Amino acid sequence: MIDLNDMIIFARVVDAGSISGAAREMGEPKSTISRRMKHLEEALAVRLLQRTTRSLKLTELGAIFYERCKRIQTEVEEAERSVSLGQDIPQGILRLTAPVETGFTHLGSVIAEYSKIHPGVQIELDLSNRFVDLIEEGYDLAIRAGQLSDSTLVARRLGNSRMLVCTSPEYIAQHGAPQTPDELKQHTLVLYGNSLKKSALTFTGGHGVKSVQLEPQHCANSIVLLREMVKSGYGITLLPDAHVRGDVAEGKLVLLMEDWKLPEDGVYAVYPSPRHLAPKVKSFIDFLINHSDFMI
Repeated sequence: MIDLNDMIIFARVVDAGSISGAAREMGEPKSTISRRMKHLEEALAVRLLQRTTRSLKLTELGAIFYERCKRIQTEVEEAERSVSLGQDIPQGILRLTAPVETGFTHLGSVIAEYSKIHPGVQIELDLSNRFVDLIEEGYDLAIRAGQLSDSTLVARRLGNSRMLVCTSPEYIAQHGAPQTPDELKQHTLVLYGNSLKKSALTFTGGHGVKSVQLEPQHCANSIVLLREMVKSGYGITLLPDAHVRGDVAEGKLVLLMEDWKLPEDGVYAVYPSPRHLAPKVKSFIDFLINHSDFMI
């Protein structure tokens, strides 16, 4: 049977970038660490590391094994901290990633309230609209919306979100308001995305289901930017319902085609799936779920 300690040492060697670096951090002789890595590879009957005089690189199988070892290392460290405290108190650094607009509109107040309850947790929040590989980049948790791809990650539903068609009163005064999905093609559209290629959308209404291909005049990967463009009187856009409520209530935006609905998406907390979820991660997810009005 493989020695669990060897698996943790392997993870520390990879993190340190060298056997000598790991030996210094652990206060062990370099020869001891080198010997344990050799025994581990022999036990697995595979090469995990490619070594030269100047560098150390993971093999393909080594990279896969490292992800598992790193997860085990994290669980062991969390277990040791829990035992030392005598109870499962959320503590430590929680690395969280979320879309930029979610951070602007929601997460600030959520984190502030959570921190009052769990002062032992320090949160590193990365707001980014790119896809973040949680395991590769070392994140504990991500907030995502839409259709989730199949993966080894676990997803817990936090709430719902629906895209709404909206524009400004000034635009309607100048150009009129579309009544059906097909009529959207006759208007200036500014849509979320990274390219100007056509977007396929399916609406459901009293007259059945209608699919359309919409070609934007402009696009951007920022909900805030699109909202400000449309509020200034330019074009029509689609925005998540949570991001238009205030402007609609104040008369700055107008909802269009309310009889036609786009599919509802889920908002999720996504995280790697260790056997025992760290208290800091579990407590934060539970806190998000209890905020039933949480939307992306």
